[in-house]
Amino acid sequence: MDPLAAFNLAFSIAMLFVASLMDLLRREVDDWVWLLMASVCGPVTLFRALLSMGSSFPTTAALSVAISSSIAYLFYRLELYGGADAKALIALSLAYPVNLHGRSLHPIAPVSVLLNALITSLAVPLGLLLLNAFRLLVRREHILSDLSGAPAHVKVAALFLGTRVNYPKRFWAPMVTFGEDGSIRISLSPPFHSYFEDRKSGERSEVWATPGIPLVVFIAIGLLSYLAVGDFLYLLITWLTGAPSLSP
Repeated sequence: MDPLAAFNLAFSIAMLFVASLMDLLRREVDDWVWLLMASVCGPVTLFRALLSMGSSFPTTAALSVAISSSIAYLFYRLELYGGADAKALIALSLAYPVNLHGRSLHPIAPVSVLLNALITSLAVPLGLLLLNAFRLLVRREHILSDLSGAPAHVKVAALFLGTRVNYPKRFWAPMVTFGEDGSIRISLSPPFHSYFEDRKSGERSEVWATPGIPLVVFIAIGLLSYLAVGDFLYLLITWLTGAPSLSP
């Protein structure tokens, strides 16, 4: 790895660590983090491209920034994640546009990192399922009481997405709300603002809720895991097909 690429990666890891701490503590990342990351790493990437004229790096890097930024914006518009996550992907595309080893399906590094992040984030629903199974089967808690009138598929989905907690709980959103007429409304994907609401007068103190885990944390993990072992999807395909994995 050349020194300029190593610098960008080290700086990106540091900025993603800072962003992860911010997001975990207050579910908000200051824009200066992404502006600093882009303004420092972007010119370094441009300089690397100028030094690599005649190779495929400049064209691949430009395509990577364009594709990664488009995906970041599209996911944000579809409300699949928040603004900080989109900015993280765009800043990362400026810092680390092209994969530096062969263990990947394609050369667009930020997309590989995002895919690793999404796969890693599956640990959250798996952890919630194990927690709920323990509470239901071992501790014999009646945690599904709020969901008694819900269809079976909703209950199954809820077991992966939340659990019963004392509310309000910091950065948790209620999945079950009760209307004034006694009706029950179940939302497996509560609106973003509900993760920051205080308990209203007369609201139940124990409810079924879902945690808000910031994706920026998983993007940081996705970058580290990519650098360590490669693209998870590539590794899975090579394992399933028995094809030899490429060395870094």
